[in-house]
Amino acid sequence: MANFHFSEDFVWHGPSVGHQLAVRNLVNALLKHCPRSLEVLPGPLVVKPFPQNAIQPDVIVTKKKTLPNGDRILGMPPLLIAEVIDERSRYWDEGVKPLLYAKKD
Repeated sequence: MANFHFSEDFVWHGPSVGHQLAVRNLVNALLKHCPRSLEVLPGPLVVKPFPQNAIQPDVIVTKKKTLPNGDRILGMPPLLIAEVIDERSRYWDEGVKPLLYAKKD
């Protein structure tokens, strides 16, 4: 059965195996170079930069002390957000998400 993600305006299939391998490789590369005070996390983890925006980046780097306890929502902006771009997600990852990440209330 296909994995679908729903939002107000978009419906798309879940990530491909190639996409997930790229995410894994990026996480592994970042882990080798991050200091112990930082955490590298693959998605899905909800980043909620503002009350009305909830976004799921592919990879984030954040300070360990800002991680929520047992929650999947990161209220503090991460230090780094990375998106793995493929043809199925290009519009969303390059067009919509950056606007939401940059939005100021």
